[in-house]
Amino acid sequence: MSEALQPTTLTETLNLLHKFGSRCKIIAGGTDLMVDLKNKGLACNNLISLDRVKDRILKSITFKGRKLTIGAAVQVRTIERSPIILRKAPLLAEVARTFATVQIRNVATVGGNLCRTSPAADFAPALLALNAQANMKSSLSKRTVPLRYFFLGPGQNILKRGELVTSIAIDLPSKHGGAFLKYTPRSPHDLATVNAAAVITRDRSRTGVHRATIALGAVAPTPIIARKASKSLQGKEFSTDTCREASELAVKESSPITDARASLEYRKKITAWITRRVVESAWERS
Repeated sequence: MSEALQPTTLTETLNLLHKFGSRCKIIAGGTDLMVDLKNKGLACNNLISLDRVKDRILKSITFKGRKLTIGAAVQVRTIERSPIILRKAPLLAEVARTFATVQIRNVATVGGNLCRTSPAADFAPALLALNAQANMKSSLSKRTVPLRYFFLGPGQNILKRGELVTSIAIDLPSKHGGAFLKYTPRSPHDLATVNAAAVITRDRSRTGVHRATIALGAVAPTPIIARKASKSLQGKEFSTDTCREASELAVKESSPITDARASLEYRKKITAWITRRVVESAWERS
């Protein structure tokens, strides 16, 4: 039976993480962790709850200069309704609106969604497209790593023993447009069969693409940035042809598998379609 520990400060939390190491698990919303403990036999001696930790770094959303910072323990529902997010990064609110059910959104956290390291994590493509960084801290050190280096494989990330993701930081591009789309064959609240996000800024003429980033989920062992597809848009006039070319390159950069939700071939078709949709929407919103 796992023992629940309830620290009240970030320092106390990090000290407990250092003490127990791999024998403990952080619990914030617990929407995935509790299922894993019950149904998958996940080994865990101690649960460290963030519920009573009041440090703002974990539970606040701030915007200063052009930097948006979201605490790792911020609930998905808070992101969905935050005036700062809706005004400065509506792409993230769009992700939140499609995230599971309202009941789950009320407890699930953005940090938990990323740290579970699912290839289909909803927030991963949008945050990758926004060039987000993960701020991590332990009782001994702290570091900041671009999110594109955070994911190592299904269920695997770069967190070391005793480390905790404390917040996500984004230097928002000016006058950008962003779009997110998740495809599920049944309920929109299901785990994504394919998901994708795009962020685009226009050039000075407003008819061409200055910068573009396309990110995909559920089509590789980790969420990925489709680099060739993104680069194919930059410096060109936006058109149906350039959009189609980007979608074709995105398919080539993906490496989907066949599983219970879809076949490899079907995922490739959806990847082409969903990439066109998010690129077109990001362009319109830019």
